[in-house]
Amino acid sequence: MIQSDDDPESAGESERARAQSLSRLVDAMTAGESPPPALEAEDRALLETATEIHAAGHATLDASRRDRVIDSALAVPVDEPVGNLAVLPLLVKQGGKKADTTAELSLKLRPVHARLKKHAPWAVALLALGLLLFFLLGTPPRAPATEIAPQPERPLIERSRPADELVGRVARADAAGARARIDAIFADRLAGFRSVLLGEHGASAVGTTSDDGRLTLPLLLGLAQAKNYHHQADVHLADGNPSAAIDTVAKVLLLRFPKGMPEGEDVLLDARARLGKLYLGMQRFEEAVRVVDEGIAGASRESFFLANLQAVAGEIHERRAMSLDGKDPSYARAERKKALDAYDRSIRMNDKLLVEVLQRSLP
Repeated sequence: MIQSDDDPESAGESERARAQSLSRLVDAMTAGESPPPALEAEDRALLETATEIHAAGHATLDASRRDRVIDSALAVPVDEPVGNLAVLPLLVKQGGKKADTTAELSLKLRPVHARLKKHAPWAVALLALGLLLFFLLGTPPRAPATEIAPQPERPLIERSRPADELVGRVARADAAGARARIDAIFADRLAGFRSVLLGEHGASAVGTTSDDGRLTLPLLLGLAQAKNYHHQADVHLADGNPSAAIDTVAKVLLLRFPKGMPEGEDVLLDARARLGKLYLGMQRFEEAVRVVDEGIAGASRESFFLANLQAVAGEIHERRAMSLDGKDPSYARAERKKALDAYDRSIRMNDKLLVEVLQRSLP
């Protein structure tokens, strides 16, 4: 009878009956009964093995016997009847649990063996093909890294930079001359911005931010607005209206210049210097001190504009001391001390900056 590869229940009824008969013989022998005198040699050897295992008191065969039993079971072709070996019972008690007979174990393993035998050649062929493709193709070669050529440095006229060298040291008599200075700064930066527009990248180089230090449109717009406020303040002063001039110059402080562009800080410090002088002209000392001190505290670097603001602070403290001479001599002396300190800081800063400018101008 040909048995199914996939259905272990296809074993014949005669095989099952023989397995059950031999199982009962094993149970009888392990209970102390003698085996029947007429017994085939294979059956007697199997019964003796079961008896030895039971007498040893553990649930495993020795290695040599176990290997022989398993090898003999797996050696049977999957497409032929298993024969007597498939129905030889071997009952082993394992922790009180009845183990599978040899026949049952063989019948369970046979479908697995058949599937392995059926699909193993295809699996080996696919593995070999994969290895062949791997060694033939290998990993794709990496493309050589593309080196990015460094961008040439922009001309100085096209870059944002401090306006110190443009305006130079601010004389005390010109401390409030912010309008003339903003005119010069705007004209110079406008020329640089035009150079950016006419450069290699043209209008595509114009943006709201800059990562290479070039002048930007927001900076030019801020400078232009500050310039207009200062000119408007001049009109108010010419009309005899200093309060309106103060309000107009104060609008410069509300402008927001692009971060990292020093012209913005220079223009704001200059507006504070002019505003301080306007407050001083109206004897509004507290407001003059406040607007000047805020500018000094917020400066990020030394400049001619900051030195000018220090000089304006000295002038405010000096004028305030003069107003207090006949009223509060001790307060007046304190104000003169503040004036001297502010003048000293202005002088030392100007001297230092003049040396730096001179050194940069040397070949």
